[in-house]
Order: sequence, then C-alpha cells, then structure tokens
Amino acid sequence: MANTVDKVIAIAKAEVGYLEKKTNAQLYDKTANAGSNNYTKYANDIDKISGYFNGPKNGYQWCAVFVNWCFIQAYGVKTAKYLLCQPSENDYAAGCIMAVKYFKNKSQFYTSNPKIGDQIFFKGSDGDPCHTGLVYKVDSSRVYTIEGNTSSASGVIANGGAVAYKSYSLGSSYLYGYGRPKYDTGASTSETTQKTGTQTSSVAGNAVYVKKFQAWLNTNYYAGLSVDGSYGPATKKAAVKALQSYLNKTYGFKLEVDGSFGAQSKSASSKCNLSKGSKGNAVYILQGVLYGLGYGCNGFDGSFGNGCAAAVRKYQTNKGLSVDGVVGSNTWQSLLR
Repeated sequence: MANTVDKVIAIAKAEVGYLEKKTNAQLYDKTANAGSNNYTKYANDIDKISGYFNGPKNGYQWCAVFVNWCFIQAYGVKTAKYLLCQPSENDYAAGCIMAVKYFKNKSQFYTSNPKIGDQIFFKGSDGDPCHTGLVYKVDSSRVYTIEGNTSSASGVIANGGAVAYKSYSLGSSYLYGYGRPKYDTGASTSETTQKTGTQTSSVAGNAVYVKKFQAWLNTNYYAGLSVDGSYGPATKKAAVKALQSYLNKTYGFKLEVDGSFGAQSKSASSKCNLSKGSKGNAVYILQGVLYGLGYGCNGFDGSFGNGCAAAVRKYQTNKGLSVDGVVGSNTWQSLLR
C-alpha cells in the first residue's frame, strides 16, 4: 500500500477533541476522566512497542508523542520511523529538539513554504523548538494544523491538554520550521494495488467497496452518510456506532451508541471474536473498515473467507498486533479507536 499523506491526516483529524486524563484510566474515551496530568492513549500505546522511545512516556507532555502515534496508526511502526527520519536503533527520544535533529540529519527540514503532511515545530522562549503538530492545510497566508497537548485558544499552547485544530500566520515569529516526511507521491491511497490472499485487488476498487459499506450502513443502521467512497471521520464514526448497536443487540450490552470506541466498547468487543468462517453483520463492519483503511478483502459479503483472513493478518502485521487472523478486542480497538 502507498504511504500517502492522506492516511496520516485522516488519522489525526479523527482524534480532534481528545482530552488528556488526570489518571491512567479511561484512556480510550475521548473526554472521560479529563485532567492535566498528561496521561493519554497515545503514550500508552507507544509504551507497549518495545524500544520505540528511550523510555516510557505516559504522564509526560505529549505533543510529539501524538504525532508519532498518528504515523504509527497510518503506516505501521517501521514505516513511521522511516517517514519521521528516526534512527533505526532504539535510542530515539520523543522531544521536539530531537525530532528536529532527525529531520535535519536527513536534509528534510525547512523553515518556509510548509506542505500538507509536514511536522510543524514552534519556538519556545529560548528560541528552541518546544511544541509540534501536523500540517493539514496551507493557503496563501496561513498554515493549518492538528496538534496534541494544545487547546483551541489562539497562539502556541504547548501544554493545553487536548487534540485541536489550530492555524497561524505564515509570517509568525514563533514558527520554527517543518520536518518533511518522504510520502509516496503521484498516486493517492485509492490508486495503488495490493495482494489479498489469492486475488490481486486494486485499492482504487476499495472506494467502490467503501461506497457499498456506506450504503449498507445507511440501510441497516440509518447512518445518513454521503455515499462517496471516502472513508473519513463520519464513516468511521458510523462504523463504530454500527458495532456498538450490534454488540447491544447480540450480547445484551447497554453501550452508549456514540461512535466513540472507548474502554467499554473494547471490553464488549471481546465477545465478538471473528475468524475464518464467521458470518453476519459484524463481518460486514469488519470488511467495510478494512476496505476503508486500504486492505482488500476479496468481497463485501459478510462472510469471513480467505481474502478477509489475509487482510486481517496484513493489518495485524502492520500494526504490531498478534498475527493470528482473529479479530478480537485488541484488533477491533486498533481498527476503530
């Protein structure tokens, strides 16, 4: 699959509104247990990846951790390291100063003309980089960002406790510069190809299946989606709601059908283990989400066959999960959080 910029932008946008936690609890609920002690799902997830940083980061300021998490979710650990210019050995830090150094070491750091997908860095009072985010839009006068550990207040907020959209004048004195990952160019995600089991499927065809998924969600779960073939935040939220509704109806849970895959949804999804031979609405949801993320399943039919199993294993491999071809709570959480 192509490492196109749209993947990481979609991941980051879906996280806007997340609030850091006052304790190391309810990390996967966007707004519950909000506080100012720097506990987040982002650091919690990365801390589980052996050697990714030079030590545990949960409970510490997390703007750079958020950017890294988005890249890992979008591309997997190995490619995230490559795109962020991090050294392959396990000695890299989570701070902004080191992140800038890594880009500079690869001659991929710029002080002007930002581009979508750049990692943006901001100056502290000492002139060193102190805060970071991800560029999702640029126009003739402003750069638009998604940042972790900030707030929606104007200006650079380097420890604000939330994931938020921000924007800045291109001439602002507090812009330090831009690290530029080497994304794949030319083809968008929907124009590449991948092998799934015995079939080579065009991920351009994935948009066709995403349309089928959106129509299916509208018919079966009254999602009200635009059937446009784009797996954006609205479709992802509808997919979460569909699974929550399915879990409530099938297993008697009383989940709030809110489209937020938090701790309760993860716990409930442990009842919904899918593997080769599974059939039904949960498999439709699984197939639709996999297509949306760029993994072909050899059909959108609610039947967990060879193509679906191959796609699940490929996804688990890319995300550093146990590669068993079984969709349990950890894989559901990775797909839908």
